[in-house]
Amino acid sequence: MKKITVGVRGSKLSLTQSKWVLSEIKKKNHDFDYEIKIIKTSGDFDKETAIDQVKNQDFFTDNIQKALLKKEIDMAIHSMKDLSSEMPKALMLTKVPKREDPRDVLVLNGHYKTLKELPSHLRIGTSSHKRGALIKEPLLQPTVLPIRGNVDERIELVKDNVFDGTVLAAAGLHRLNMSHAIDFYLDPKKFIPAPAQGTLAIQLRKEESELLTIVNKIAHKESNIQTKAERAFYELSEHKYKIIGGYCEIKDENIELYAMLGDQEGYIKRSKKGMIGEEIVVAKALFREMSEALKK
Repeated sequence: MKKITVGVRGSKLSLTQSKWVLSEIKKKNHDFDYEIKIIKTSGDFDKETAIDQVKNQDFFTDNIQKALLKKEIDMAIHSMKDLSSEMPKALMLTKVPKREDPRDVLVLNGHYKTLKELPSHLRIGTSSHKRGALIKEPLLQPTVLPIRGNVDERIELVKDNVFDGTVLAAAGLHRLNMSHAIDFYLDPKKFIPAPAQGTLAIQLRKEESELLTIVNKIAHKESNIQTKAERAFYELSEHKYKIIGGYCEIKDENIELYAMLGDQEGYIKRSKKGMIGEEIVVAKALFREMSEALKK
């Protein structure tokens, strides 16, 4: 196996999670070797546009995918939630490795024992429509304000009192060994995360069958079941709604998909049960039910 070139973003989080993936692959394939190539995406060049105003669905993955198509790299590693459903036909995704914690968390500039203790009118920084809508459920009349930047930068803005708090993915903080910054974990059945949050996407060209076999050795069964259900719901919703959330829970041989759907005018939350193996069927049924409810 020749040394492969892996394309990733240059952020601390992207490099950390990509190195973890590659170390896991190397444990299963001792002759596997790699070099990392840092590639800037549209999201790295454009630091000003609010996320909810971005029209490019692959804002944080576009130039990495282009490099993969041009054979400048052999593999791409992304956060799955950054990857749109409209992937170039020449590319494919491998099975996913073990998922990190899918929950969202609240990081605050004060210390509180319970959410009920939080004062009213907190300034919460988030550029996510979904997080902005959901944070109004546990908090009393928060002011939701747009925020950009990597994990470190957002936490620093909270420490500097620019914001009273921010909502982040637990996965990123865990991977960066920054769990100490977390004040509250938010229940994924109620504060429904972005579909496939905490999951990493490994992307290859379709002709790379040998590399596919090597990467799939680190596949994690439960993570693939969850990702299949959540991504199916996302793909149905992506171009139709601004607010999309999805979390799949596994219990024995059963799954339950919790979802959120809507826009600035309002949203609904529902769930649907099924058996393992019925991930797409459950996602389609739930989407159909929720989209019909939103039309009324």
